[in-house]
Amino acid sequence: MPAMAQTSSDRDTANPSSPKAGWIWAYQDEPAPKNRFTYFRKVVQLDSVPENAAIKFAADSNAQLWINGVPLRHKVARYHEDRITAEVVEAGPFLKPGPNVILVLHHNWGDIITFQRTGNKHAGLFIQGSWIASDETWQCLQAPQFKEHECQIIGVAGNAPRIRYPQIIDLARVPEGDLHSPSFDASAWKNAIRITEGPWPEIPRDVETPGQRESPGLSRQSSCRRHTDAHSAAFRGSILHCGWNPCLRMQPGCLH
Repeated sequence: MPAMAQTSSDRDTANPSSPKAGWIWAYQDEPAPKNRFTYFRKVVQLDSVPENAAIKFAADSNAQLWINGVPLRHKVARYHEDRITAEVVEAGPFLKPGPNVILVLHHNWGDIITFQRTGNKHAGLFIQGSWIASDETWQCLQAPQFKEHECQIIGVAGNAPRIRYPQIIDLARVPEGDLHSPSFDASAWKNAIRITEGPWPEIPRDVETPGQRESPGLSRQSSCRRHTDAHSAAFRGSILHCGWNPCLRMQPGCLH
C-alpha cells in the first residue's frame, strides 16, 4: 500500500490529553466469527462541542457508523490487517451539548481473503478522538436480526469472492426501541473487551476516503429504512439482501 502523509487528524487525535483508545471486541472466546453482526454503542456527555471533534474510525472486518442518528460511514477502506488504516470522521457538525449517541454496526467476515482485505485473524473496533475513545465502557450486542451463515456470493470473474455474504435479515428480531436515543434501554447489553495483543497497529494510520461516506442529509428514518430497517421494529418478516453488484451468483446449494 502507498505511504500516507500525516494529516492534522493524525496529530490532533494523538493528543496526550485525549482519552486512551484501544481496540475492542465483544466475544472473549470468538476472536473471528464468520458473518457476525454486532452493535457497539456509547453515550457521551459533552458540556460543549469540542473545537477539534475529528475521530479515527477503524474496523476489522467492516462497520457502519452513526452519530446521533446520522449515518457518517457505511464501510471502512480496504486494508491489510497488520497495516489497517483509520477513517477520519469530522464529527463536530453532528455533536451537541448534552448526551451524544455513537452507534456502530460491526460486520466480521472471518478468515476470508479477497481483493479487498486480507484474512481476518481477530475482529475489532477502534475509535479515537479528543472527546471519545473505544474502551471497556462501550456496550455491545450481537445483532439478532442478522442470520449467521457461511454461504458466499461469488464474483463471476474467475470465481473470485467479491462480496462476502448475502445478508439474511429477520425483521421480527430487530431490537425494540430507538438505538440512537440517549434514553434507549441498553441494560441487557454487555461491556466490550479490550484486545491488547491483536494483529493491528496500536493506533492505525489515517486514510481519507470520501467514497465511504453516507450523505449526512439523510433523515434518521430514511437512513434506517435504507439499512433494512435495522434500528426500527416497524416492519416484520424476512428479507434477503445480496449486495449492490448484479454480476454475482450464489454458491451452488447455498441457503436452501
